[in-house]
Amino acid sequence: MARAIFRHSLQQGYAQQRTQVRNLLEAAGFERIGTSSYEADEIPRAAVIQTLRQVFDVLDALPDGVVDHVWIYFDQPDPDAPDPN
Repeated sequence: MARAIFRHSLQQGYAQQRTQVRNLLEAAGFERIGTSSYEADEIPRAAVIQTLRQVFDVLDALPDGVVDHVWIYFDQPDPDAPDPN
């Protein structure tokens, strides 16, 4: 399992694409944590990769200059770390 955070910013006028991105992320288990910001605390690594591919397909179809930024944070717990409980 992994933790992932996704944040993006698009120029005005692309509400349909924002909705597509939101729907893809939420369907994968991400929760909205702020404006165009989503987090999944425990998600399979493969699901993160598959979802991001779908999101980037949406973003890639936009004209140049529409995407202001994309920010992704992804980590996986160290399998050798001692259990804190």
